[in-house]
Amino acid sequence: MKFYTRANTCLLNSLMSAVKNLKHGRLWQNLVAYKFIIQSEESIGITLSLGIIFFEEGSLPLQEYIHLREELAITKERMDSFQSYSEDAKTLLATNNETHRQIFTSVVNFTKFFSVNNFPAASHEAGTNFHRNISEYLNIFRSIEHDIKNKLIIGIEEEILDSELHLFISISIFVLALIITPILVYLMRSLTTSVQLYASQAMEKSNQLDREKSRSDALLYRMLPKSVALQLKMSKTVTAEHFDSVTIFFSDIVGFTMISGESTPLQVVTFLNQLYQTFDECIDEYDVYKVETIGDAYMVVSGLPNRNQVDHASEIALMSIDLRVAIEGFQIPHLPKRQLQIRIGMHSGSTVAGVVGIKMPRYCLFGDTVNVASRMESSSEGQCLKTEKGIKRT
Repeated sequence: MKFYTRANTCLLNSLMSAVKNLKHGRLWQNLVAYKFIIQSEESIGITLSLGIIFFEEGSLPLQEYIHLREELAITKERMDSFQSYSEDAKTLLATNNETHRQIFTSVVNFTKFFSVNNFPAASHEAGTNFHRNISEYLNIFRSIEHDIKNKLIIGIEEEILDSELHLFISISIFVLALIITPILVYLMRSLTTSVQLYASQAMEKSNQLDREKSRSDALLYRMLPKSVALQLKMSKTVTAEHFDSVTIFFSDIVGFTMISGESTPLQVVTFLNQLYQTFDECIDEYDVYKVETIGDAYMVVSGLPNRNQVDHASEIALMSIDLRVAIEGFQIPHLPKRQLQIRIGMHSGSTVAGVVGIKMPRYCLFGDTVNVASRMESSSEGQCLKTEKGIKRT
């Protein structure tokens, strides 16, 4: 790899020297730099997607970590290349570096953590900060790309005018014009084709970056309510909010301690993961928000963050019946003969919701309604739903 890198560097330096000596060297320098800028944006976009997972999870699977390190190396090489080819691009990057020094410093500091596949301070906040800084960093590159593109357009227009002038002079010189005219036509067509090709590739890369951004946003929206996530992305302070009427649902597994005692930790994790996947698929059919899971406890609320008037109680009740039916058909992977049961408790009332914490921020609910719903669940019976009115065997 080191041999290849040195050989590639020598080849690029040789090509750069040749291009600078051409008559239209500056145009070609910007054109090549434009290509490397677009490729750099692509690599930064991939780094953004993988980096969010790294800072939120604390590490990456080996293949994805290797991919991340490769993209970092490719990004550096491409940035060095476009600065070497174009003085205009180099000046624009230096100017933005001075203007946005804090962003560039933050990006450098973030990339230092990628030296090992372990980030002990993993948190959603770290992922959000990384996403915000890299997104701003990417916007700076798009601005440079836009400026270089404008310079290219102006340069091409100037070259077209210059070519037309030379063509007119060449036509005046009869014999010489017959030789030069086909060459000029060929060069013009080649230049136009190259620009069109690069423009098409730039559009495709831009679409790919948009798709990667959509994937990053989707991951963020799974962790926090969309309205809260949007405020955090815009660096706004998320204030706690009072909701007059919501319904809160709690459930846990009957005999979970006994099941855990008969299982290995890995079996427990696998079992809970499959169970909660089943629950998540069920609750998607209702106007509810999954607050959290703690061990075998599963907490859901309806009526926030989107207020749904008086429908929250019926949404939770119907969802509870659906979950109870799903449990009857669920089979513990390593204990297939054991029939799983859950206790369900629910309560309606007012509550306060907000984001708590700086590291690993969580969207939490507070108030008597939460406490009552929790007590309803803990005092309920297997495959039953308990409210203040009593136990319901659906």
